[in-house]
Amino acid sequence: MPVCTLPDLPYDYSALAPVLGPGIIELHHAKHHAAYVKGGGEPLEQVYDHRGSVGRGATPILVLDAWQHAFHLRYRNQEADFAEAVGKVVDRQDVARRYEAATSRTDAPLLAP
Repeated sequence: MPVCTLPDLPYDYSALAPVLGPGIIELHHAKHHAAYVKGGGEPLEQVYDHRGSVGRGATPILVLDAWQHAFHLRYRNQEADFAEAVGKVVDRQDVARRYEAATSRTDAPLLAP
């Protein structure tokens, strides 16, 4: 069985403020994500299975975690408000690079919305 380790985030916990405060990001990374890693990654695999093709040859261009724990405290389960706020901090250049890479691939089709 492969050993799973919690990766460091490539950004500071405060990088997504004011959309998501550093406390929420730290909770999500240091507690929730760490628990999945400690458990051997099994719950994470179930997430990929549940979400269909993501992680199975598809090319994710932009992924939005709209689980309750990701936005409940600040957005009170108002997913539309959360999605609108996240749109303000999305790295659009990175999304464009991912889109270009995905559309140039011949081994995996883009998923239709």
